[in-house]
Amino acid sequence: METPDTNYPAPVDTLLTFGTADLETVADWPDHLKSGIGPEHIPDLIRMAKDESLRYKYFDEEAYPDFNEDEHPEYWAPIHAVHTLGALHAASASQALLPLFDEAIKFEDEWMSEDLPEAFGMFGPDAIPALTAYIAEPGHDYYATGYAIEALKRIPESYPDTHTEIGFILTKQLEQFAENSNEVNADLIAALASLKVVEAAPVIERAYAADKVDILFTGDWDEVQVQLGLQTTQQLDDKRRTQWAEEVARREKENAGNTGTSTNFHPNKQTMKKKTKEKMAKASRKKNKRKK
Repeated sequence: METPDTNYPAPVDTLLTFGTADLETVADWPDHLKSGIGPEHIPDLIRMAKDESLRYKYFDEEAYPDFNEDEHPEYWAPIHAVHTLGALHAASASQALLPLFDEAIKFEDEWMSEDLPEAFGMFGPDAIPALTAYIAEPGHDYYATGYAIEALKRIPESYPDTHTEIGFILTKQLEQFAENSNEVNADLIAALASLKVVEAAPVIERAYAADKVDILFTGDWDEVQVQLGLQTTQQLDDKRRTQWAEEVARREKENAGNTGTSTNFHPNKQTMKKKTKEKMAKASRKKNKRKK
């Protein structure tokens, strides 16, 4: 079996024994810089973040059927390394960390998948070129691409001056909606809607018209318009009620005289499916974060 690599210099080696990273938000991340870790340790932190002997070897349930994370604090070291790189605003680590998006999906590591975008967001503007190139590359799992899109979206939250640039990048990528997967298009639209990039509305509408958006990820065009501020929630509700009434009337007319046919119908079934999927995904994240 692969032996964990413990050849890390002090004080980086303190991350090997720190233990659980059972934390939900960036504000809860431990301040490892207090231990003396600084910019000079960035190469070792990158090496630790990508060190499969510390974390991913334990995802082999056949080799480690009775794995107990409490007995292997080094299991958490790569997560702590990513957190620390974020705290250092180590944009120089961006290119080296990109493969972790794919690795995290490969090993179904929800923890790494969700914390990477947070760290990249802390890296700031210098991380934009690496992320932009990554989301434009074909061949990545669409979940991995989605987390990289999330990473781009995080940057303007701490660096508002990048909002226009990020909006332009996401819009340009969405213009390739015919080549993108429906899921990636949905992630791009969700990011644009979250950032309120109203200028992207025409290309978003074209993507929906081409049936190239997975609406389970982001809702339909009407819902996105609400997020962009192009229509109100009341306007959408009124439209849904009108659609419902029209559909019920149509079905009742078709089924007139056929007493054995049900006319039950919900006008917004896709929204219901979306909410169900979101609940399932949330439960899965909680389960996986505590599993290993």
